[in-house]
Amino acid sequence: EDFDLFKHRHAWVVLCWGALTGLISSSTRVRGSADIELLPNTGRRLADMLRALNEGADLIVPEDHLQGSVEMRNGRFFFSDKPFAALEKGHKFSLEIEKEIKKKAFLDDKGLENIKKF
Repeated sequence: EDFDLFKHRHAWVVLCWGALTGLISSSTRVRGSADIELLPNTGRRLADMLRALNEGADLIVPEDHLQGSVEMRNGRFFFSDKPFAALEKGHKFSLEIEKEIKKKAFLDDKGLENIKKF
């Protein structure tokens, strides 16, 4: 039987909580789904996050600052959906675990040679 013990709209939060609870370590192989492409060293990056927390970080922010943050208060961790938490006071750790999505730009039929140079 499958259980949805860790479920959240942002994958980084689930992986963060997995590392915080000890379910994911630096040697854990973490793979994303077809919709989420994770960096190959995601386990190590999560271990770096834990190290930063042990060294005084109190806020974990994802690369996409619109996806909230995870804050440590009184030894417990809480998700906040407030955007741009990186601008808040405190010692922050930026958790970057997803591959950058590169979008292709389409040119019209004129091509690059007809674009004005400034």
